Amino acid sequence: LMPFQNSARNLDWYFLLILPEADIMSDLNDVRRTSLLTSIGWTLVVMFIAIGFTHFIVAPLRGVMLRMNNLAFMEIKDVASTQQRSRIYEVGRIEQSFAITSTHLKQFARYIPVDVVTFLLSEKNADLGMASAYIVVMFHDIENFTAISEHLPPEVLVGLLEEYFNTVTDSVVKSGGLVDKYIGDCVMAIWGYPNNPGQLEFRAATAALMILRQLRGSAHKWEAHGQKLNGRIGLNAGPALVGNIGSTDRISFTALGDTVNLASRLEGLGKMFGVQMIISDSMFHAVKKSMVCRLLGLVRVKGKQHPTEIYELIGPLCRAEAPRPQSTCGVRSRPLSILTSLD
Repeated sequence: LMPFQNSARNLDWYFLLILPEADIMSDLNDVRRTSLLTSIGWTLVVMFIAIGFTHFIVAPLRGVMLRMNNLAFMEIKDVASTQQRSRIYEVGRIEQSFAITSTHLKQFARYIPVDVVTFLLSEKNADLGMASAYIVVMFHDIENFTAISEHLPPEVLVGLLEEYFNTVTDSVVKSGGLVDKYIGDCVMAIWGYPNNPGQLEFRAATAALMILRQLRGSAHKWEAHGQKLNGRIGLNAGPALVGNIGSTDRISFTALGDTVNLASRLEGLGKMFGVQMIISDSMFHAVKKSMVCRLLGLVRVKGKQHPTEIYELIGPLCRAEAPRPQSTCGVRSRPLSILTSLD
């Protein structure tokens, strides 16, 4: 709408021009539509690039985080099979450092039972101190090991011992026990602390029988070198002090007390009685309904006023592993000795 005036002719007009909106706005709408689509397109492109770049950075970090979480619970896996390789220098250095730490901890975990480390981590301290607990203690030794070690080359002896320790350790761990320490050729194991799966005496007795059975299967490897593999086991159940002992700079997790001492001495009595496994009176009363046992005699431990009965553990009830008369199934036979002093 435009005014038109001409005073000479006394004209006062208005011109009205009507045009289709599309003729005027089409180009502007096209520009607006193109700009909007372009903005959306670039936004999506940038978003996908950001997501990809974020995944490129975060995925390796997430893998490290998951492995660190597993490591916190001492679930140490094969680092080489789970490690991711990042092309980002800083992330790669983090992965490399974590891989080195995991490898070192994996090697270190072979010196300390994982159950003990997990228990100490849950307690959030590794201070000196012991607690009273009911446990089962086993000592396993190789008969005449001193003489055997004198006749075998070191490399042969180490190979045979490695298989022997693997056999004993696997049986203990599978039954819910814990290998406390290796003392030369002797293995000390406990059941009941820090984890108590129940039926400790039965678990320990079953593990001990499994050890002897597996060692009999591998005896031919020792015989190939002119040596005999005969193991002796002592088992005892009772209260003991269990926990950390040592100095302020170095500590060790172990068990102490009369229960441990008697188990060690029962293992040594195997040679005197000519048997491979001796259990205490407390062990016998716990497994007598499921195991075949034979009364050997009475022993008096130094420092104890009253003697205690000891038994040979033969095998599962009515399925004794050693050949015995059928009449001994679940029955205590006559003792071999009346009184033996354990000084």
